[in-house]
Amino acid sequence: MTTARSSRQDHDSFCESFRKRQIDDPADTRQVTSPVGARRGAYVRDYLALLIPHRRAIARALALTLAAVGLQLLGPLFTRYIVDDVLLDEALEPRERFTALSLVSALFIVAIALSAGLPGRLDSEHGLGRARHPSGPRGPGGWP
Repeated sequence: MTTARSSRQDHDSFCESFRKRQIDDPADTRQVTSPVGARRGAYVRDYLALLIPHRRAIARALALTLAAVGLQLLGPLFTRYIVDDVLLDEALEPRERFTALSLVSALFIVAIALSAGLPGRLDSEHGLGRARHPSGPRGPGGWP
C-alpha cells in the first residue's frame, strides 16, 4: 500500500526540481490530482443548473438592486451641486438662487423617495418585508 505524499514532500520535490531547472521537464509525467479541484467545476455547474428556473427573478432582483444603489449614489452629487453651483455662486440673484435651490431640492427628494422604495419592494416580493424586521410592522413598539 502506498502512502499519500505530504505537502512538505511536494514542496521539497518542487524546490529540488527548481534548483535543477527541471520545472517544465517533459520527462516529469507525475500527475497531481486533487479530488476537490476535479469536482469544483461540477459543483458550479450543478448550482447554476438549480438557478436556471429562477433566472428572471434573479435578473429582476439584480436590476432593482442596481437601480437602488444608483439612486443612492445621486445624493452626494445633488449636495455638491447645491453647495457649489447654487449657494456659493455669487452671480445668481436671490430669486434665481431660490428657484434653483427649490428645483434641485425637489429632484433630490424624489430621488430619495425612489431609492427608499426600491429595496422595500424587492423585500416584499420575496416575503422578507417588515414582518421579519425586529421592530415589526407597527414600528419600534412591536406587536400590540
